[in-house]
Amino acid sequence: MFFDDHNPPHFHTPSAVRSWEALPDLALLAIKWHMGKGKPHWHWVVFVREEGRARVLDSNRSLRRNVRTDFRRMKPKWFIPVFGTKKALED
Repeated sequence: MFFDDHNPPHFHTPSAVRSWEALPDLALLAIKWHMGKGKPHWHWVVFVREEGRARVLDSNRSLRRNVRTDFRRMKPKWFIPVFGTKKALED
């Protein structure tokens, strides 16, 4: 089990991305933001930084690899920091 009653995950409202370096160590990112038929659309990915190494986990099937480090190609619009998952990441 990733979470328990004593250590539930905590989510916050989205914040604007100022830079990759300013992101928290674990966050949900909204990328590929665009308007389509008058409605906003985006794609959610997971940003992870461990031991100074940053990467993005992207479920997009068209990618060769789902672990991305091509930060210049991705244009994140918003992020939501994720807390309370340290135990889940260590297991």
